[in-house]
Amino acid sequence: MKAIQLYFIVFFLLRTIFLVQSCIECSKQVRDELKRYRKKVLPKKVKNSAIRERCDLVIESMETDFFKNYALNHYSGYMESREAERHIEKVLLTMPKVFEFSGSDEEYLDNIVNYRWNILNELKPSLKKAQDKGNTFSFIS
Repeated sequence: MKAIQLYFIVFFLLRTIFLVQSCIECSKQVRDELKRYRKKVLPKKVKNSAIRERCDLVIESMETDFFKNYALNHYSGYMESREAERHIEKVLLTMPKVFEFSGSDEEYLDNIVNYRWNILNELKPSLKKAQDKGNTFSFIS
């Protein structure tokens, strides 16, 4: 009986080690880049103060728990670690193009909102896959 329990515990641990919280903003590098763009680039790019404030709020939400909350509210909140790393890498690679965008203030805001929406859409398959794998287990946060 103890061998079966031990096997189950080992299997459970192996199964959960590869799942991490789907938290793009948990990457210090992502948070630092978002903050840098929000503090240094945004004031130079957006002249209209009302639109700049809205852009600031969208970027700031991405710095905090936006993606994590989405994952927890719509899925189990976990994804495979290699997929999380892949998403973080892609976010870091695409971020300069998004924030260095040249256009009107309104277009700049739309660009940032679309960027956040695209990140969510790219996360969905990874979140669903991890949720489907994890349905047989209880995850303790």
